[in-house]
Amino acid sequence: MTPTSVLWTTLHILLLPLQTLATIILFIISPLTLLIGLLFRGLIHVFITVPGQIMTQFESVYVYCGCAIIIGLLLGATTALISRILTDSLGTPTKDLDTTDSAASNIDEEAVPDVKQEAAEWSSGGYRDVILEEDEGEEEEERYRRRRDRGW
Repeated sequence: MTPTSVLWTTLHILLLPLQTLATIILFIISPLTLLIGLLFRGLIHVFITVPGQIMTQFESVYVYCGCAIIIGLLLGATTALISRILTDSLGTPTKDLDTTDSAASNIDEEAVPDVKQEAAEWSSGGYRDVILEEDEGEEEEERYRRRRDRGW
């Protein structure tokens, strides 16, 4: 594995528990949650309940669910943005783990000197040209034999 893929994997492994930890901190401890909860409570109090009435337990569930949804969306968007930035800057793991090109570079050149050259010629179509030339040469010999047999 390359250092980039190790770093990428490590960051992805660390990102999931950090997201969970951040969610717990935001939902339980954060003053931001309290402020958003108070905002929702005020909105529900103004638009749903009669002014001056104490908020019921059922309405409190709406407040906290609304807080959870908003903070979850913010946290999800932030995590997606961080992941996208890391992907763009570090590259995807599939790029690092792609071994198709590196397999040819691992061949011991002294043990098998012309394997790379042969592979390059086959991939460039060089042998195709050789085969076609041989076929054309055989066809010309055949024509020459026919002409000679006819007496031309």
